[in-house]
Amino acid sequence: MVREGFFFRFLIVLFCIFSLIGCSDEKQKDKVVENKKISFDKDIFKDIDFYIREGMPDKALKIIDKYPENKELLEKKIFILYKKGQYSKVVEIAKDLLDQEQSVSAINTLAKVFYLTRNFNEFEKYARLLNDEQTDEELRRMRESYQKIVKEGKEDDQKTMMKLVRKASEKYNSRDYLDCIMILKDVMKKYNIIYEPGNISVLRDSYIYLARASYKFNNIDDSIFYYRKALETDEKSVQAMQGLGKLFLERGRNNKALELFKESWKLTQDVESYGNMGLCYMNMKDYHKALPILEEMYNIKKKDLNAMYNLFLCYFALDMDFELKKLGTEILREAPVNSDIYDSVRTTLKEKMLNN
Repeated sequence: MVREGFFFRFLIVLFCIFSLIGCSDEKQKDKVVENKKISFDKDIFKDIDFYIREGMPDKALKIIDKYPENKELLEKKIFILYKKGQYSKVVEIAKDLLDQEQSVSAINTLAKVFYLTRNFNEFEKYARLLNDEQTDEELRRMRESYQKIVKEGKEDDQKTMMKLVRKASEKYNSRDYLDCIMILKDVMKKYNIIYEPGNISVLRDSYIYLARASYKFNNIDDSIFYYRKALETDEKSVQAMQGLGKLFLERGRNNKALELFKESWKLTQDVESYGNMGLCYMNMKDYHKALPILEEMYNIKKKDLNAMYNLFLCYFALDMDFELKKLGTEILREAPVNSDIYDSVRTTLKEKMLNN
C-alpha cells in the first residue's frame, strides 16, 4: 500500500512537471509568434515609408490595400492620397474611418482637403474638432489663412467659381473657344478645387470644356490631357471616355480607345460608344468582330452615310462581294456626287468588277 501510494504521488509530480514544461513551451511559442507579428508589422511600415520617401506612392498603396482593416495603414493611405491630390478618395476613406473610430490624423487631413477645395463650412467643422496640440503645422497655417479670407470676405469662392464655369460653357457653345479656355484656366489657377466631392461635376465639366476647346485649335495633346483630368475627377464620365476614346482612335491607339468605348458602353448602352467599338475593331483589322457591330449600326442609322460606308469597308475587307455590291449601289444613290465617299465607293466597285 505504501509503495502504491508513493508511486501514485510520483506520477502526479511527473504530470505537474510536464504540464509546466508544456505551458512554458506554449508561452514560448506565443512569444515567438508575437515577435514575428511585430517584426512583420515593422517590415510593412518600413516598406511603405521607403516607397513614400522614394516617390513611389502606388507601390505603397498596393501594400496598404492588402490590410484594409488596419487603422494605421488607412491613415497612411489617406496621407498618400492627400499628397497625390486625390481628394475625393481622401474624403471617402477618412469619413469611413471616422465612422468607426477617432483619428486625429484623418481629421487633420480632412480639414486640409476642405480648405484647399474652398469648402469652408466643412473645413470649420473638422478644424474645430482639434485642439492646438492635435493640429499639425500645415493645418495651423491654413487656419491663419482662413481667418484672413474671412476678413476679406472671400468665403463664397465656390459660388463664384460655378458662375465662371457656366460662363465658359456659354462661350464654348457660342464658338468663342479662346475665351472659354482663358476663363477655365483662370478658374484652375485661382481655385484649387481638385477632387472634392461637392465640386466633382463642376471640375469635370471644366476639364471637358477645356479638352473640347483645345481640340478646336487642333491642340490634341492638351485635349488628351484635359480629358484624362476629367476622368481622374469623375471616373464614370461617359463624355470624357468618349472624347478621349475618339482622340485615341484618331492617333491609332486602338486598344486604348476600345477600352474606353467598352467602359462607356457598359455604363450607358449608348449607340455612339457601340459604333466606335466597331471602328476600333476595323482599325485593328479584326473584321469579324467589327462586322456585327457595323451591321447593327447600319440598321439603326438608316441612310447615315458614315454608317453605310464603314460597313462597306468591312464587307470589302472580308471579301463579301454580294453584300459589297448591294450596299455600294445604295451608297451611290444616297451620297452626293463627287463627294469623298461617293468617289471611294465608285472606284472600289469598278475595281471589283474588273477583278471578277
